[in-house]
Amino acid sequence: MKKEDLFSDEFLKQFNNGMSNSDIEEQIREVYNFEVSTSTLSRITEKITEDIVAWQNHPLEPVYLIV
Repeated sequence: MKKEDLFSDEFLKQFNNGMSNSDIEEQIREVYNFEVSTSTLSRITEKITEDIVAWQNHPLEPVYLIV
């Protein structure tokens, strides 16, 4: 898995848990030794928020299988 994919997955988890961009920035720096600015995180947030809202509002299937 690429570093960018790990970063994206981690960002989404933290964002969904209600962490602020500055909290996420600090944690990514500490855990991954990877610098990312709060402005970059804000741009990512703007882009994924639309996708998250679209997914949350998508119509449900009439039946879901349980495994």
